[in-house]
Amino acid sequence: MAKVNSLGNTSLRGFGGMASGIDRDAMIEAMTAGTTSKITTQRNKMQTLLWKQEAYQSVSGKIIDLDDKYFTYSSSKCLKSASLFARNQITAIGDEKYTRFVKASGTSSMIDNLSILGVKQLATTASRRSASNVGKLSTTLNSMDQEVNISNLKDTQLRFGVWTPLDGGKFNNTTTFTMPTSYKDESGTEHYIDYTTDDIEGLVDELNAALKNSDVMLGEDKIFDVMEFKYENGKINISTDGKKSTNYVMRSTSTALGALGYQVDAEADKEGISFNKFNDNVGNFADSYRKTYKADEYFTGKKVTFNYDGTSKDIELITQEEYDTLFKDSTLTGEERLAKMAENLQVRLDRAFGTGNVKAELTNVDGKDTLAFSTKNDASTVTITSFDANVKDALGIMYGASNKVNTYATLDKANLGISKDDMSNYTDANGNLDLVINGVKIEGLTAKSTVKDIISKINATPEAGVKASYVDSTGQLMLVSSETGAGRQIDVSGSELGKKLFMADPDNEDAGFVAGQDAEIAVSYGDGTVVNLTRSSNTFDLEGLKVSVTGKFGYDAAGNLDSSQAVTFNAQADVDGVTELVSKFFEEYNALVEEVNTQITSKPDKSYGPLTDEQKAEMTEAEIERWEKKAKQGLLFNDGTMRDLSGSLQSFLTDLMGSGISYDDLEEMGISVSSNYMDGGKIEFNETKFKQAMSTEPDKVAKVFTGEGTSSKGLAQSMQDRMTPYATRYGTRNGGSYGRLVEEAGSPKVPMSVMDNYIYREIESIQDMIATLQERLSSEEDRYIKQFTSMETMINKLNTQSGYLSQLQG
Repeated sequence: MAKVNSLGNTSLRGFGGMASGIDRDAMIEAMTAGTTSKITTQRNKMQTLLWKQEAYQSVSGKIIDLDDKYFTYSSSKCLKSASLFARNQITAIGDEKYTRFVKASGTSSMIDNLSILGVKQLATTASRRSASNVGKLSTTLNSMDQEVNISNLKDTQLRFGVWTPLDGGKFNNTTTFTMPTSYKDESGTEHYIDYTTDDIEGLVDELNAALKNSDVMLGEDKIFDVMEFKYENGKINISTDGKKSTNYVMRSTSTALGALGYQVDAEADKEGISFNKFNDNVGNFADSYRKTYKADEYFTGKKVTFNYDGTSKDIELITQEEYDTLFKDSTLTGEERLAKMAENLQVRLDRAFGTGNVKAELTNVDGKDTLAFSTKNDASTVTITSFDANVKDALGIMYGASNKVNTYATLDKANLGISKDDMSNYTDANGNLDLVINGVKIEGLTAKSTVKDIISKINATPEAGVKASYVDSTGQLMLVSSETGAGRQIDVSGSELGKKLFMADPDNEDAGFVAGQDAEIAVSYGDGTVVNLTRSSNTFDLEGLKVSVTGKFGYDAAGNLDSSQAVTFNAQADVDGVTELVSKFFEEYNALVEEVNTQITSKPDKSYGPLTDEQKAEMTEAEIERWEKKAKQGLLFNDGTMRDLSGSLQSFLTDLMGSGISYDDLEEMGISVSSNYMDGGKIEFNETKFKQAMSTEPDKVAKVFTGEGTSSKGLAQSMQDRMTPYATRYGTRNGGSYGRLVEEAGSPKVPMSVMDNYIYREIESIQDMIATLQERLSSEEDRYIKQFTSMETMINKLNTQSGYLSQLQG
């Protein structure tokens, strides 16, 4: 390594030597070298302490990690826990036809005598099913003269941007709001928007709710914080009252502008449309947000997709030929033409799905014959979808609708036999749905809640003690008790809505209700006596074992026990798992022993010490790394605390011997202390011997590791006792101390110790000393600079006078 200047740079101020020719800075550095040297000495001392702290913390960290993993009962790897070594790997023995129904875990002293002779019945849940809600998939089409409203607004976009006139002009920070089919409110409830409704004010409210729940940003602000829609005088305006100001404008390419009633002028609007400009020029909303057609004209040539029990077919509603020959200029009434449409559709449905499997028919809805679809079998399901959402909307078919319950719809539109006028029967004084199950009110439901929302709220109310679901194959709503066993109640009589939704017959509380039952198990304890157990769950405790049964066996048709089907148990220790764990423990323990031994036996090389910044500047990273590795070596050579720790680790066997465990016992199970005294007490571990001991004598292995109660210590406790005085998370184990190593250097694993340890206090003292020396150095430099400046000024004057005299002498 090249020789470097250890004095450093004093960073002197000003200029010197211009008159005298003296190298002022070099001279001042030499004159202050004593103070600079003291600063460097203190910095080196501080760096050495930091390295010592690092060495101490490395060892204390390993001790705490060992304690956390292997000596703490909350850890699954705790070597002090007898259950770790116990015979807890339970195997069911018997005919595979029956053992597959039985699972067991845990430990039991009676494991060799226990047997399950049979399971007469399993525990089941109580359940309640509604009446079968299988009906018809109804449209809203009741005449070919009926007006069909098609939205011009749904799925269109408002595009925003910031207009920049530079370089010919362009939009920056563009963003888009799409008029959504639906939105979710703050509670997660999904609301579908009717874009063809006559209730324009209601539509505007829905659009504002969609804005409020949108993540679209205009700059740093959410769109609803900048604007909302307002309907007045037949027009939709964009209101900014009480909103944040913005420089965003709507782009003329926004597809929603026309549907909102604004006619774009390509040239005038090329730089965007401000909210005020939009409001000043928007037209009548009722004339723009939807188009109106006559039903037979609109549906001609339109196709929808019928799905029947998983089979999908695209079917044309009215062919052009049918329109030309039957509907156009026809003398038939609109209702008669609708009947003809149903007849023609039936022909195509029969061809697609088989005769009569899907029926197109007219059914009476609110006193009018309305087009509807049904299935031949109640278990079958028919749905209608379309790539063109307007076609489905024109038919009046909601998302998720079928001939059964539409779980995506509100109660009055879900095919549950509940009309809009009926809803008052099912709401409370606050307008919320009144649903009570087992005496518990289901909160958070309104008239806008869908069937799916109702099911979710029930399932999110554990106090009700039930789980709700919809069974599509039968069209039934179902409640199942949360727990198995006899006596579980499912009472829905506390509200009219509960009875309507979940009772098969509102006048018969027992209709649709299936009571739960207890499990019945026959057990033998090996003495020839049969014990009949009744349990409310199919998982139960049996003399320390956790047993689960999933099927019936052991009884003949007459209900008599058949002993040939009995299931017994075999218990073994987890040999491979425990061996792997113990091997890993000794590996980590030996790493600790090796580090401690290395620290106390490595002698320091005094020719290496901390480097100054100037020295580091002249070295490569690799050279610095090699240098500092040598400088750190031997910092804890023969250190008293480390030497005591090493001795303590090597003497843990003394505790074991005092507990009646001989060294021969350890060697038999593959555990011995290294014969090489230079190893510092490392443990040698023979996996083969240990596996053999775990297979044949797991209780003996458990005794070695865990001891036999409070009167004796096992290997794990002995090791913990030897380590705890040096490092622990729990000061109560050492009379309020976190251990000698932690007191010396602190530990990041014990946060309270980081700023409360001997080395930290020493470093603080050194930092104070360095601050004092740096002030002294600055004062010395200032004094010498003043002196040299005075000298330079005097010399400069003398030089001036000398020059003047020389001129006079000519």
